[in-house]
Amino acid sequence: MKKCLALLLTLGLLCGLLASCRTQPPALETADRWVDGGEPATIKILTERFMWSDSPDMVLANKASHLLGSLGRIIDYFEHEHPNVTVEVEYVTISPSTRETEMQARRVALMGGDVPDLYLMPTMSSEIFYQGRDMENGEYPFVFRDPAQAMTNGWFADVAPYYNGDEELHTEGLVSGVMEAGMLDAQRLILPLGYDMDLMFLDKKEREASHLDQKALGNYGSTVNHVLELDDLRWITGLSVSGQQLNLLPALCDYQKEKLLLKQEDAVQFLKDSRRLSDGISEYYQDYFDRHPDVQSIGAPYLFSYLGGEKKDAFSPELPAIGLPLRQAVDVLAICKAQGFETEILPLRDVDGKLSANITYWGAVSSGSKNIPLAYEFLRLFLTPEVQWGGTLTCQDGTTFKTGFLDRMYESEDLYITPGWPVRSQGAVEARWEKIYQEAKRYERNALVIADKAPPYITDLLAVEVTEEDLPFLAEGVDRARFPSVVDLWFDRLSSTVLYPGLEAQPLTDQEIAAKTEEFLRELRYHLAEG
Repeated sequence: MKKCLALLLTLGLLCGLLASCRTQPPALETADRWVDGGEPATIKILTERFMWSDSPDMVLANKASHLLGSLGRIIDYFEHEHPNVTVEVEYVTISPSTRETEMQARRVALMGGDVPDLYLMPTMSSEIFYQGRDMENGEYPFVFRDPAQAMTNGWFADVAPYYNGDEELHTEGLVSGVMEAGMLDAQRLILPLGYDMDLMFLDKKEREASHLDQKALGNYGSTVNHVLELDDLRWITGLSVSGQQLNLLPALCDYQKEKLLLKQEDAVQFLKDSRRLSDGISEYYQDYFDRHPDVQSIGAPYLFSYLGGEKKDAFSPELPAIGLPLRQAVDVLAICKAQGFETEILPLRDVDGKLSANITYWGAVSSGSKNIPLAYEFLRLFLTPEVQWGGTLTCQDGTTFKTGFLDRMYESEDLYITPGWPVRSQGAVEARWEKIYQEAKRYERNALVIADKAPPYITDLLAVEVTEEDLPFLAEGVDRARFPSVVDLWFDRLSSTVLYPGLEAQPLTDQEIAAKTEEFLRELRYHLAEG
């Protein structure tokens, strides 16, 4: 009884504090950038202890990870350029035993006015964030459970006057459809820093010899139906969705009006199509492994293992398609070219036929910051080519700091250092290819020292080139982008119930799917109502 009373009191306190934060402060009246007048200043950052390339245990043991090191070098650059400025960083705990308690304390402190100047946050993407976390025991709490909803609650300052007047940043090179996700009316409250979407890699020669019709791949539903009706399940291997599923549905809700937009029939149809797709993939893979008992796994070759000697073919007549996220596109395309494959790359479009993306990483200036111009001055660095492409920041005195922030070199086959594809997409392909080339040269040099001869697969990789022309869909931009949130976790649970009922259970009927979907929509309505 005492625990229940304490919980109710805590919820009442949180709701009261949250209600007091809902009014967005007035927009900034000046577009002047921060001017360093030599006075001492401090920027306080609240962020996560990233684990894209490390397990939670390793991060806890080492108290470091790749992205933490990259953030440190960016801070070093800023403090070197401005000796009077100190950047302080607070990392949210990643310890499973203390995460929930400390997160609740942090939220109460935020709503009580103890706010940082700047937030740097990943989105709640189960695909790339916090590898190895235990989701069986409930939700993994984040500072902002839903960034899109947080924008309506007054947490973030409007930096549009700075951003719009920032001619040095060349914002025309950023993906506008992604950047717009951080806007509320004319206010720019969040700056997306990375995004991702799912792609289909097709062996062009095999595709032309088959009955696969690219025109029938215009949206998620038609793509699933066409591939399943071909009587040729080989192409189903290109539909392994790796990102968040809600990216493929229409807009879920209007946060400003607290109105649900997703229709039950659309969600039900999506789940039914997804179940048909999942069953088809399982059937084809099981048949493939039955015929190839020596094969342990199938999928795309990865740069790290490929350069290390795993000479796996990108395609075969039985596996002429690969499903990949955008962040892997240049790496795998380079290997395809080195192996002599002509490749077609198609984005997996949502149910309305739109190019829809998930935001993977973002930054925002706190509405409670006492030095908004200075906080923006630091945040804008994350949108520069030097940081977006993992380059080098150069100080006025010539001192350099290699950021490595969006470097896409792998420490293992399937764990990625990067939080998505750069929002500064123009030029990102060539920048990424240059890093692949230099990495291949390093492996070539090592091979020459050991064996006086470089392996032919490395020589072949060094002989090709990847440019933006190889990924023409990038020129289309993005129709819309969304912030994965706690809602994605709820939908993942619903989807898992529909797709994987268990060995002993019977598949859900259409009526049961509809009932489960209504439960999800009720949860979403409550989420909107509670703010």
